[in-house]
Amino acid sequence: RCLKLYCECFHTGAFCDPSLCNCKDCHNTSAHNQLEEPRGPRVVAMLKLLNKNPDAFSGGGRKANTKGCRCQKSRCLKKFCECVASGKRCTESCLCKDCQ
Repeated sequence: RCLKLYCECFHTGAFCDPSLCNCKDCHNTSAHNQLEEPRGPRVVAMLKLLNKNPDAFSGGGRKANTKGCRCQKSRCLKKFCECVASGKRCTESCLCKDCQ
């Protein structure tokens, strides 16, 4: 439901974007959370994680991309592309296929 740190959107504090993500039964969307009470599932999940680890959302989870990506099917358009996730463009050191 995208309420764990392995969801890249949730990890950064962002809502999942249905046009970019391949989520199923996602509870981390702005549409899902608009009608939510202040203690809705997203907020409760965030508070639980912060109680366990105060630095959970500080951005230390993903290492900086130094070697480039290896995307084979996503054409570097999805958030799981290392270059996209680090906010950079692909370079000559990337081993991606059909990069867009």
